[in-house]
Amino acid sequence: MAKKKTRYPNRNRNIIIGVASVLLLVAAFLGISALNTFRTGYIFKHEGKRVPVREYYLYLFNERINYEYAYGADIWTYATADYSFYQMAQENALDSLINTKIVLSKADEYGVVATDEDKAEAAEVGEQFVANVESSYSTGFLAAMQTTQAQLNQVMLESMLVDKIYTEMTKDFTPDEADLQLQYDTYLDEKKTEYMTVNVNYIQIADLALAKDLETQLDAGGDFDALMVEHSTAYDAEAEDPMATTDLAYIGISADELAAALAMQPGDISDFQAITDGYVIYRIESIEDPDYDDLSQRFRDSYINTKKQEVYVAKCDEWREAANVEIYQNVFNNTLIPGVAKPTPAPATE
Repeated sequence: MAKKKTRYPNRNRNIIIGVASVLLLVAAFLGISALNTFRTGYIFKHEGKRVPVREYYLYLFNERINYEYAYGADIWTYATADYSFYQMAQENALDSLINTKIVLSKADEYGVVATDEDKAEAAEVGEQFVANVESSYSTGFLAAMQTTQAQLNQVMLESMLVDKIYTEMTKDFTPDEADLQLQYDTYLDEKKTEYMTVNVNYIQIADLALAKDLETQLDAGGDFDALMVEHSTAYDAEAEDPMATTDLAYIGISADELAAALAMQPGDISDFQAITDGYVIYRIESIEDPDYDDLSQRFRDSYINTKKQEVYVAKCDEWREAANVEIYQNVFNNTLIPGVAKPTPAPATE
């Protein structure tokens, strides 16, 4: 069972999911009313300021979307005597909200303020979010969440401000070029073949007996092109270029066969291979290396982003260690994930 990880807000993890995921959100919304309980009062206090439980409920809702998107809706049924995904989601949501408030309390140190443009953008995003939910399902989302449009917009704004703090905190980051190069070389050694392109022409057939017969003919020196034209169900004589090559990865062969093809040479012909729609025999036309400039830049961007995250998390850990946070445990225990029944833990085993 994976352990819970402390959540830190940043540009890669906003509290409210994007419009592109609205259908998932609507699916979750269908079950809210049955568990629409205990969302008054406060969830915790940070530096003397109490945080409303309705904000925690939004974070819980977001955790539900994230978990079900990653693992499916039945994830909540898993529960041992010691732990469950339900409990993990509750704790992650609380961590995310606490850390958001802690990071926001440092805004002055980084010269971050909410501009009129930020507020306008947050309002636009918040209103569009609700509009998409309600046009896809029905009115009443804000009421079901026991929040207002202005309060939801404020959550959006806080997420934007956290992004700005993250940017200010990491703007002067300089990577260790020697380590970056070492990591890239290691990555390239391990992953290069995954970025290579094997261009082929192929014969696709539905019948196993025919596949075996064509393999025998080709082993005896048969004309691959002629057999492709005559027998391949994928051959299209009316195409602009009927003999155009295809990336072998798109044909549907196994990963092992794709890896084996990289050891072949142009002109080599494979044995017949099973695919979903029958069988294929392919001929290697060319093998292309990846675009190393593009691959190197993407790796560099990922490396720098990861290292910035490490800087950010270390600072957040430092802030969290020193923060004065009082969690209202009774409220936490009684605030349920919207639309999800709390599982019954499995009995302990001796």
